[in-house]
Amino acid sequence: MRGRPGKRRAGPGRQREYALAHAVRGWTLDCQEDYLQAEASLKTALELDPNSALAHAYMAEVLVDKANSPQGDLGDMDKAIEQSRMAYSLTRT
Repeated sequence: MRGRPGKRRAGPGRQREYALAHAVRGWTLDCQEDYLQAEASLKTALELDPNSALAHAYMAEVLVDKANSPQGDLGDMDKAIEQSRMAYSLTRT
């Protein structure tokens, strides 16, 4: 029997694809009002690709929606503004 191969790291191109998949998943979960899972998926996207303007923009949207829900607080709105600024700055480079 062959052993299970070790976990390989994805190359930069593949990491961006995974990041995009997590970002879109986060946006979809936000549309379903599952803010906690949406935020978790977007955190994964940003870990994979910290320079993804799209992931930062989606995170801002999730945080605004969460802030306006019973689960959120005003701190989420401050984080949303920060994420929105980050997304904007990444599109300007």
